[in-house]
Amino acid sequence: MERNRRAALCGAALLGISAFLVYIPSLWNGFVNWDDPSYVYKNPRLGGFDLVWIFTARVVGNWHPLTLLSFDLDHLIWGLDPFGFHLTNSVIHSFNTFLVGALSYRVALSVYGGKLDARTCLVFVSVPAMLFGLHPLHVESVAWISERKDVLSSFFVLLSLVLYFLYAEGRLKRLWYSAILASFALALMSKPMAVTVPLLFLVLDFFPLERIRGLGSLPGLIIEKLPFFAMSAGISFVTLWAQKEAGAVDGGALFVPQAATAFRAVVFYVYKTIAPAGLAPYYPVDFDTGISTLILYGAAVTALTLLALYLLKWSRGPLAAWLFYIAALLPVSGMIKFGEQAAADRYAYLPTVALFVLAGGAVSSLSRKSRLAIPAVAAVMVSAGAVMAYATVLQAAVWKGSLTLWSHELKHYPGVAIAHINRGIANGELGRYDDALTDFSNAVRLNPEEPKAYYNRARALSLIGRDQESIADLTVAIGLNPSYEEAYLARGVAYASRAEYGRAISDFKKVIDLRPDNLSALFNIGLAYMRAGDKDGAAFYFKAAAERGSREAASYLTVGQHSSP
Repeated sequence: MERNRRAALCGAALLGISAFLVYIPSLWNGFVNWDDPSYVYKNPRLGGFDLVWIFTARVVGNWHPLTLLSFDLDHLIWGLDPFGFHLTNSVIHSFNTFLVGALSYRVALSVYGGKLDARTCLVFVSVPAMLFGLHPLHVESVAWISERKDVLSSFFVLLSLVLYFLYAEGRLKRLWYSAILASFALALMSKPMAVTVPLLFLVLDFFPLERIRGLGSLPGLIIEKLPFFAMSAGISFVTLWAQKEAGAVDGGALFVPQAATAFRAVVFYVYKTIAPAGLAPYYPVDFDTGISTLILYGAAVTALTLLALYLLKWSRGPLAAWLFYIAALLPVSGMIKFGEQAAADRYAYLPTVALFVLAGGAVSSLSRKSRLAIPAVAAVMVSAGAVMAYATVLQAAVWKGSLTLWSHELKHYPGVAIAHINRGIANGELGRYDDALTDFSNAVRLNPEEPKAYYNRARALSLIGRDQESIADLTVAIGLNPSYEEAYLARGVAYASRAEYGRAISDFKKVIDLRPDNLSALFNIGLAYMRAGDKDGAAFYFKAAAERGSREAASYLTVGQHSSP
């Protein structure tokens, strides 16, 4: 048995290293302009090791202090070099690959007990670890720096699941229980998607641990997990509140569209796991979300569930894998509407573990029947691993930068307005203003109600001297979103450049009303007052900006802002 354990863990470690090697080309990818600015390269708080901020901040509508702490550590070592941030993601993914192998070993041990031979053990461990580590569906979680939260949370979830097997063995129960609780807390502090882990423990109780021996055993197992459920409830409340504050939760979403999207997502990820073609960063809701879709995909999910129930005649494994997959996917299935996307590759990172372990069990069962099956299994694994590795390298190249990312998105989904906006921003940063204007105009055409499209087109127009058109677009953006502080600020700057100081001051004051600590607005309103000849007004706002850390404002106070403009 010890020999099997060593072989299994060595196999898992080798596949973890293989996963890291496959992602080596992605280490030279850059940042992308999708969440990365908020988390890393435009985050003014990054690198300060401000623990109060780390444990209280909501970034992109999420509370995940451990993820922010990891970014702070990367910044300490690498500064703003994206290489280091990508390196950390890849290292964590390789550890996750190892943990999938370790988890598969514990499952195999529970299924076969003393009858577990070395051949079966190695296959049972290698298949899930290889699929998890090399599958192109997981590229988004690894190659996108902002998805640190996904790989980090999954690390602690997988660790919790492995520890749960040790706890269930009955030795050192208090020690393992405390370790599981700590690991679960760290998973929640990395990404709130881990809230369903207590349900995953119950699935393991059903199979392969078989601690559920009838309904009478269930209450005790649920009570055993009450601290975990309490932590899940707490983080769920915090997440819903944070997402609602950020405007990411649609509280008025109707049941049928949500349910249709959720059932479709369940089938979608199974399909993408089997046939990972056409992967994209953003899957729009480009399908009917009415009752017909609900019935179609509801029937598909029901059919898969009935199949798993039918297979109970031979094994609990398929039903356990299906329940694990559903439970892990539940927080991001779409039943609670977060954002506008219909699905996302990153959401499949943890749920697919169940499907891969099931595949490992099936292949290992086949290999036990005949020694002749071993060469065939090995050949298929090597071929599949090579194909997946190649596809993963190609998919990781999509995340090389913002331009490649959004061009890839538009190749598959040309009607996505946010993709045109983000590619336009990338074009603008490269000085390709004509291309940027084309993208922003396309975004306006595709979604005339999107204020960001008008705002970004206005910025591009301003850069090429078309101020009047820029002001018109900013006015439309403000009309669509009366709390759009960046649009007020940009329009104020545009008015000031045209010496329309009264209008500029009005816009800057609106920004200050929305966010009193906006240094740019405080400084610019001081500048507008100074140029309009109001020395006292200028002094007041320069002083306010200087007190909040604006060096520019302080320099005006030092040299004397009362001089003629």
